[in-house]
Amino acid sequence: MTMYHIAICDDPASTDSLCRMIRQIAEPWSVSPVIHTYSSYTSLYAALSSGTIRYHMVLLNILLEETKGMELARKIRTADDEIGIVLMASTMEYALQGYEVQALQYLVKPVGIATMKTILDYDYGRRQLRQYLSVNQRGVWRQIPLDPIICLETQGRKVAICLPNEQLYASARLSELEEQLPKSRFIRCHQSYLLNIQHIREIRRNEALTTGGLLIPISRPHLQRVQRAFLRNGYPVCSG
Repeated sequence: MTMYHIAICDDPASTDSLCRMIRQIAEPWSVSPVIHTYSSYTSLYAALSSGTIRYHMVLLNILLEETKGMELARKIRTADDEIGIVLMASTMEYALQGYEVQALQYLVKPVGIATMKTILDYDYGRRQLRQYLSVNQRGVWRQIPLDPIICLETQGRKVAICLPNEQLYASARLSELEEQLPKSRFIRCHQSYLLNIQHIREIRRNEALTTGGLLIPISRPHLQRVQRAFLRNGYPVCSG
């Protein structure tokens, strides 16, 4: 993981305090957190809906604008099942509603640094652990780093894992391997293919050009979602 993106939606005074706290907690990490702050639900939702960035965590004061915070939290969870949602409020009154959105935690303000450290270290740590794909090769289990994987392709009863300089074969179904992979990095583009978003260089109508010059088909049902994912990562989409 090269970046860890956090969104904070709260009043300005609380936001400043949270930013200082997060940067202090993240000092030992291997990456610096990228923090974006929002003072209204409208601005946060607009950023999330634009598709230009995908956050790993959102810290949301659910009482910033009366009681509309839980409505926004539900929209966030519906749109992204991997984002870590931390709900904040000045009262415990809405704590049980956190289960509706699978919140990482419900915090009563003001938030202490020890509590915030526990949450951040847990979420950052679990994402760091998801850096390998476990596959069975002829009865031997192997851990394959995610970064160099270009794509995965169903070939008969096995799955071919395409790397820059070799191709490995796993005794598994594509859907089984897909469950291990972070959706923020790998995307289904075809019934038989999963693509590593970081390795896509162009989208040409119904196919993707990858690192190493591979052309991978994109089926119509997946096209718009694939295009949005690539645009979030700054890659070009070609019409011809």
